[in-house]
Amino acid sequence: MVCSSRAADAALLRCRGWDDVAPVAIGVVEPVGRDSLTFEMYGWPLWSTETAPDHSLREGGRLVRGIFEPSDTSPEGNLVLQPHRTGGSVRSGWSGMSGAAVFSLDRLVGIQRRLLREDDATSIEARPAAPLMEDPDFERVAREAGITLESQWAPRRTGGPRGERLEVHGPSHVPLLSPVSVQLRVDGWPTVSYSFSGVRNGLHQYESLAASPLVDVPVIFFDAEKVGAAGRILIEATGGERDDRTIAHGLRIDGPDVSDVVTGYETVVRVLETVRAGGSPSMRLRAADLCAAGLGRVSAAARLLESSGAADAVLVGLSGASECLAVERSQINRELADPEFAASKEYREMSKYAFHRAYMTRLSLRESGIALPADERTDAERDAAMLILGFRDHAAYLEHLDPGISTLLADQDPYIMSFLRLLRSGDVDVRHPDFTRAVPQVQAKTYDLVNALVRDGWARWVARYQLTLTQVGRAALDVA
Repeated sequence: MVCSSRAADAALLRCRGWDDVAPVAIGVVEPVGRDSLTFEMYGWPLWSTETAPDHSLREGGRLVRGIFEPSDTSPEGNLVLQPHRTGGSVRSGWSGMSGAAVFSLDRLVGIQRRLLREDDATSIEARPAAPLMEDPDFERVAREAGITLESQWAPRRTGGPRGERLEVHGPSHVPLLSPVSVQLRVDGWPTVSYSFSGVRNGLHQYESLAASPLVDVPVIFFDAEKVGAAGRILIEATGGERDDRTIAHGLRIDGPDVSDVVTGYETVVRVLETVRAGGSPSMRLRAADLCAAGLGRVSAAARLLESSGAADAVLVGLSGASECLAVERSQINRELADPEFAASKEYREMSKYAFHRAYMTRLSLRESGIALPADERTDAERDAAMLILGFRDHAAYLEHLDPGISTLLADQDPYIMSFLRLLRSGDVDVRHPDFTRAVPQVQAKTYDLVNALVRDGWARWVARYQLTLTQVGRAALDVA
């Protein structure tokens, strides 16, 4: 041990055989920073353990990500962390995590210290690294070891940008199906854009944004055949008085982590419940399409995992979920073709028993502490879970399932635009054979549009199936 700091709850050790490991940068979080910063830490919490067939416990390391508010402090002056994953209701589940290094924007900002309340798995704290900066002995030794000490580095909301700065922060190795965030630090340019090369992001492959001090880019990789592939995210800052500037950050797709596969399974089963819950056939059809895509991604990732209790259980559950979805999709298409269609008892039983297998798998994963019920997740956890379906957050997912008129118009779909032209010229009978005999996908669009028009006040019913524009709807179309 070279030196230690009781105030920072940290010690500096000199180890042999680690010459090829680059020194870290230690940073101090400014309390006047932006609304929130992301963090990540790695350790072996109790909730990552798994019970083996011989009833012994098998430990598993976990990368834990989350956010913290720079201005939040505990009575002891600790950083108040809000983790995205907590292991559910496992009592003392954070045991074993103490001492984990907490990183934010590639800087070491603290040491995970304690769980404030044992009945609240999200109430974890980290001792900030600031006291290290105040120790002259540590500062001297750290600089001799090549460690960078930055006493002021976090983005500030006040005072404007401090000169010119363009940085990219984030992991260089991203497990398949793992939702991560790459952060762009931009000072001095009004616009920043990013694109991916060599790897394909599950969300936006390219996007141009108004620059802010810190831009979050959600990243998730779906293609199981690309595990091991390497690529880059390219960032270009443009506009203003400064010259355009481009930087890049390398990314490699690693094999999946069982916890991400389990979270993906929990998410797609939740979507399957929406498919089975009833409601508009068009909404259920969209949910079924999302569920099918999600099941395919989770299944491909699960087959890459080493055999374990959790991985094997997920594969069993996926089989039941897939069978249930096939039955439900068949019923939805028949409902769209014939509004008077009612599912037979045989269909309902087939769906019920297939879903039961998926449900029991989810229940066993929850009881083991590996899976976390959706209603026990934080908002950040729910948003992260939506990435596997291709959405930035839960609100975007809900808008996709039940779109408003603005969302439908933004697509400029030819069928929707022709329907609106018919409405402008007079009332429309939605029971006309041109609608009722159309293919299921077209009938689904009719459901979506009529529901959105009536809900948003653009149209109203004048007879049982006669639809007419309101003054609000006509005025909006005139503007469009």
